[in-house]
Amino acid sequence: MPAPQLPPHKMRQSLTTRLQHAFFAFSICVVIIMAILMILVDHSLEFTMLDSDLDDEINSLLTKHDQQTPLEWHGANLNIYYLPRNSTTTPTPMPQIFEGLPTPFSGEIERGSDTYLIRIAQYPEADIFIARDISAYETRATEFMLTLTGISLLLLIATWYFSRTNSLRISGPLSDLATRIREITPAEKIARLPENYREKELHEIATTFNSFLSEMEAFVQREQSLTNLASHELRTPIAVISGGIEILQTRGNLDPADQKTATRIYNACIEMRENIDMLLKLSRHNAAAAHADTINLSELAAEIRNDLAHRFTLDHRLKIQVTSTTITTDRILLKMLLINLIQNALQHTQSSIEVFIGNTEINVHDKGKGLPSPLQRGPSATGGLGLYIVTLICEAKNWELRITPRESGGTTINVLF
Repeated sequence: MPAPQLPPHKMRQSLTTRLQHAFFAFSICVVIIMAILMILVDHSLEFTMLDSDLDDEINSLLTKHDQQTPLEWHGANLNIYYLPRNSTTTPTPMPQIFEGLPTPFSGEIERGSDTYLIRIAQYPEADIFIARDISAYETRATEFMLTLTGISLLLLIATWYFSRTNSLRISGPLSDLATRIREITPAEKIARLPENYREKELHEIATTFNSFLSEMEAFVQREQSLTNLASHELRTPIAVISGGIEILQTRGNLDPADQKTATRIYNACIEMRENIDMLLKLSRHNAAAAHADTINLSELAAEIRNDLAHRFTLDHRLKIQVTSTTITTDRILLKMLLINLIQNALQHTQSSIEVFIGNTEINVHDKGKGLPSPLQRGPSATGGLGLYIVTLICEAKNWELRITPRESGGTTINVLF
């Protein structure tokens, strides 16, 4: 089963970027959690100490002060108002700090620019009002928050740098491995990847890929051996046929019609032998260095038409127009290319076919369903061996092959030299 394909936009992000984002996101979460915990702990400790201090003040007041006498006391950071229930003395007015607050009450309030921690407690003997000025605590808390914010920013900058350097350190060997694989070029003996990676996973990738290359080389060698054997087996009957025709022609007892037929058979044998040699070169990817000839295009066109006339009923279906006089290239390859292109067009349509041959390009127009597009890499039910040979020739000679559907129907094939 093929591996699932990701959408293109999800395939563009590099592994380095993904690792960096993951490290940075994790670091942000850690910094935020630590900051929240520190704030909560600081507030908890602060209010625990203040509440304990207020409790001590209340206990001291209940044990040391006359419970029937009102009391109003103002210190540097502490305000106390004691209001007994059965007092014989008129109490002083309630301090402004406690005005409007319910009884009982415990909490933090602001009066002007100052912040107070208020405790209003009800006892059977009296109501006790205590206010502690915690403005200094709030100032220190603000300074603590600013310091914590600065430290958090520094930590985020440090974690960003850490995530970047570590993501590069982690993905660097993988990028190096990808570059080495990308630089590998097809050859009879392909260079192997280094396997001395410290990372176990990269070592396994390199060794597996090298094993794959070894298997591919063995497969190619088997294919080449089979191709060589097949070509040898084909050459033998061709040599027998051509040798027999030469003997018949040497005897001189053939009438003109038989002599013409024998000549055609002999020429076909020679062409078949040349085609086999060229196919071998194509399979070995060394056809680019083939011999270059100066070819008369009109003669080549007539030769191709004559060869195809023995296999197809051409009538007026095939029109070959030569737009240049000569071209310099490998004759066998060019003829093989033209025959396969025209033959494939003849097989796919019963309509007319127009062929234009020049020294810079070849154009083939048909009016049927034409050639399949895109060309496949190998023989198929729709393209056949002919199109595969055309593709191999164009790749070997670095010729450009274009297939364009025509608006009026059919297909146009361009081969640019």
